[in-house]
Amino acid sequence: MRRISLIFAMIALLVGIPVQAQKRARIAPIGPPIIEPTEILLRDDNGGGYLLIDLVSGAFKCEMCEYGLAWGGTGTVKIDGCAISFSIVTKEFRIFANANVCKNYGESVVDYFNAPTEPTTAATDVKYLHEYWVDGNLRDNKPDCIPTPTK
Repeated sequence: MRRISLIFAMIALLVGIPVQAQKRARIAPIGPPIIEPTEILLRDDNGGGYLLIDLVSGAFKCEMCEYGLAWGGTGTVKIDGCAISFSIVTKEFRIFANANVCKNYGESVVDYFNAPTEPTTAATDVKYLHEYWVDGNLRDNKPDCIPTPTK
């Protein structure tokens, strides 16, 4: 009698486990793939300047609109999911930028050093410039020096 009840108990377990496994929640389907941009444009909402970065090569163009300065080069790009960071440090300038493409937000710090060899009165004869740019919406950017209208 014990053997028969043990056999029925084992049969009930063997039949019941697969049934319970089928009742569990199904895995949600994966959405469409996220298309990662090949370049990103961080533009100051106040019109202070912009930073255009090629995410593949690290090439960039930076313009400080207030001072009429523009330059380019190649920096280091790191991508971790939605977070993108960019940095470059030289004797003439240093740039650090962070962007979150999921939240469409970016910010950058641009420092420009210029030590003229001769005393002149040109507008670019500035010893040190420090700019902190905030971009509240990465989708509405154009590489120009016009301030973004506030809503």
